[in-house]
Amino acid sequence: MSGKLHTIESAIEVDQAQGCGVTPQLAFSVDSTATSTILAALLERIDAGVIWLAPDGNIRSRNQASHRLLDGLLARVLESEGASHDVLDADGAPIPAARLAGLIGLGSKEAISGRVFGLAMDMGHIHWVSLNSFPAHALDAQMDGVLIVATDVTEQRVKSKRLDVALKIFQVATQGFFLLDQDGRIIAANEASERITGYVEAELIGQSPISFCVPDMRAALQDAVEQSVRSSGVWEGEFTAQQKSGASYRLWCSLTTFQSPVGKIEYSIATISDITEKWAAQERISFLVNFDPLTELPNRGMLDGWMDFATAEARRRHGRLAVLFVDLDNFKWVNDSLGHHVGDLLLIEVARRIKLVVRESDIVVRQGGDEFIVALQGLVDGREASRVAEKLLASFGQPIIVEGHRLHVGASIGISIFPEDGGDKDELLKNADAAMYEAKRAGRGQYAFYSPILNAQAVSYARLAAALRVAVMRGAFDLVFQPQLDAQTRQITGLEALIRAQDPELGPPSVFIPVAERTGLVSDLGEWVIVAACRQIREGLDMGFEPPKIAINVSALQLRSQSLTKTIGEAVVASRIPHRCLEIEITETLLMERLDEAREALAWLRQHGIVVAIDDFGTGYSSLAYLQSLPIDRLKIDGSFVRELGDGGGGVVARAILSLAKSLSLEVVAEGVETEAQAELLAELGCGFFQGYLFSRPITAQEVPQFCGWSGPTKR
Repeated sequence: MSGKLHTIESAIEVDQAQGCGVTPQLAFSVDSTATSTILAALLERIDAGVIWLAPDGNIRSRNQASHRLLDGLLARVLESEGASHDVLDADGAPIPAARLAGLIGLGSKEAISGRVFGLAMDMGHIHWVSLNSFPAHALDAQMDGVLIVATDVTEQRVKSKRLDVALKIFQVATQGFFLLDQDGRIIAANEASERITGYVEAELIGQSPISFCVPDMRAALQDAVEQSVRSSGVWEGEFTAQQKSGASYRLWCSLTTFQSPVGKIEYSIATISDITEKWAAQERISFLVNFDPLTELPNRGMLDGWMDFATAEARRRHGRLAVLFVDLDNFKWVNDSLGHHVGDLLLIEVARRIKLVVRESDIVVRQGGDEFIVALQGLVDGREASRVAEKLLASFGQPIIVEGHRLHVGASIGISIFPEDGGDKDELLKNADAAMYEAKRAGRGQYAFYSPILNAQAVSYARLAAALRVAVMRGAFDLVFQPQLDAQTRQITGLEALIRAQDPELGPPSVFIPVAERTGLVSDLGEWVIVAACRQIREGLDMGFEPPKIAINVSALQLRSQSLTKTIGEAVVASRIPHRCLEIEITETLLMERLDEAREALAWLRQHGIVVAIDDFGTGYSSLAYLQSLPIDRLKIDGSFVRELGDGGGGVVARAILSLAKSLSLEVVAEGVETEAQAELLAELGCGFFQGYLFSRPITAQEVPQFCGWSGPTKR
């Protein structure tokens, strides 16, 4: 295509030059009539430069335009003044001055047509002329020398260069380009369009871009394009297309029409791009926004929209709908013992079973973790919801085989009914959640309907949460300390800090700690304990008493927010105590669930000389590989395993933990030691430290010095 354009350009230049070339024949006529005078005057007014040169190059006659177009060239030919500018050939290469006379036709008997010269001007500008010359005797035998006609082709060269660049861009562009005729048929295509569609240019010629659309969408696409072009002259959009091979892909297309002054389409340009990967990514993002990636069930966002519509319909038709809150009963055990991969496969199977029970018009949502929500519409009464719940429980009662594991996972289901138990989605979901917890308290593997009693419990919970928030703001808590003793010497070696609320309404930690976890206040409580423990150590040091190491439990939220190390660092600096005065206890389950986050925190603690203990060890099914790789100093045997120890028998887990700790060179603290028999057996098995009511209940900060045998400051 580029070659054709150059040919057209040359033809244009020749035509222009030849159009000017007839004038000299009249202008240099020897006739002195009035016609000759008029033509000579016209010659002075044309844009072409016309000049008659003698055989030696001297100028015999010229018009005004020749000064502008030919002076620089002639100066180089004659090597006269003004010859400082280079003369270039059509390709932009300098021409030696010795060759210029022959190139413009001096001394030649042959005509020259359309020879292009460039004159290099200041600041890099080039002035281009197209030159035609022929022997003067060709006009009159009495004339000699050469006649030259020069036309300015600078603008043409610039336009041609731009067009040439545009054509190169057209060919190398990564987007596909089509040039369309007035009927929307392809008349030219670039290489990218061939690659995108799978057709070569010869096969594309005569087709419409719409023909690439898959057949069942083609008619609708044609109508949309025609309507948009009629209204605005442009159209852009995307559609599923089909390559020559038959493979489907996603195509983006932009069509722009160019019209004549009377409004008729003369030609169009279409650009196309294969957006299959981008489209797939967008579809994936849209899926992730609305669906659970593991089970492919709708997520909570989808449920909100569905519930808004369903409750509005039920209200309009005076109907009912039900919300079932489903929580798996033994899922945590599966995750902890068999791994998250098996847990994920279990969730996928549970989702499949739930979908088999409900209708297409209902919705099944994964709330998160092992919680699912089932919403049923078009109900007559609550008995229909109970039948669905019974089918779900029966389905869960059947074993689930996952990678060779025969799993029995039950569920607890809470049910709320619209409009009796709530007038909107938030109230229905809250009440179904409350009913689910009631089903769990009743023994699991059951379903329970929401009742006003549960609402009273919710009100009580809200009151407790409000009181806890006030207590946290005021710091209305105290610390008590449970001693830890050496198993051999029975001497105190450490203290575990335990929090107590000053407000009786908050109850014991077993009551307000779960509330703190659900409300997000547990992190604030954890920070308070750390600061208070450091302050107690400082107070002891100030009066001359060095307390034993104080162990502090940390929450999952503290570890998750990575605030643990920051809080400890600031509290130690503020209290001016050594880091070694502290011990940090992390529950085994928390450690396994937040392993990557824990590694960084544990490394910081080890670096600062703070002892790290795994609390409630034996309840979380830790991997031996993890224990070997983590900077851990101690294991604390959960009290439930200590209680299993009898007179020389039982306590299989406690024995296994002690054996494991010995192989890993870890210290062991036994919690909940209540009898001397337990203490003696633990000591025989290699347990290094005890903690429990056999030795002491939690004591106040004021009682600690006396319990440790400190008699007061030394008198001087």
